[in-house]
Amino acid sequence: CLKRGGRAIVVGVSQDRVTLPPLQAFVGNELTLGASLGFHRADLEKIIAQVAAGEVDLHTSVTEIAPLGEINAALQKLAEQKGNTARMALRM
Repeated sequence: CLKRGGRAIVVGVSQDRVTLPPLQAFVGNELTLGASLGFHRADLEKIIAQVAAGEVDLHTSVTEIAPLGEINAALQKLAEQKGNTARMALRM
């Protein structure tokens, strides 16, 4: 619950449907709603440069590698959150 003039920021993505109050609640109470995927473009550009320079090893952050031919099973595993599948890569 936000007080008049309040601000809410949603970070990340949800698989579940998100329900918001009617628009009148935002306008009438002067509320602000913002959203973010959790990073800024400049941050992404910096990490890409660090990976390219060999300063960051992404191998330790990938929890599983699946063959491209098993993409449907891999996506299902991610959706069901089975095991430790925080970051999955596909082998081409």
